[in-house]
Amino acid sequence: MNMRRYVFIESAGDTLEELDFSPLGSESEYIAAIQQNSSIRSYVETLPIWQHFTVIGNKRLIDDSQLYLNRTLMNRLKNAGVAGIQEYTEWQGKNKETVGHV
Repeated sequence: MNMRRYVFIESAGDTLEELDFSPLGSESEYIAAIQQNSSIRSYVETLPIWQHFTVIGNKRLIDDSQLYLNRTLMNRLKNAGVAGIQEYTEWQGKNKETVGHV
């Protein structure tokens, strides 16, 4: 069973609230929609792994620089002792950008 989902979230011009990471490209538009719309947020929280895609004309382009894991999957990976996935990068000994959670 393929658990990864490809999701298109249309921007409604929502205001982006403060984040603990720097959004890339169109990420700020669909993250704002997730923040402002509880039904969208509820939906993506159910997806173990998902990626956003952009629609240009009649083509769908996968935003392949971002891969999202939900909290349940992240916790299961941690509890199973999976190494190599950190929630935050470390730069000069300080936590910086988020890496592994929505």
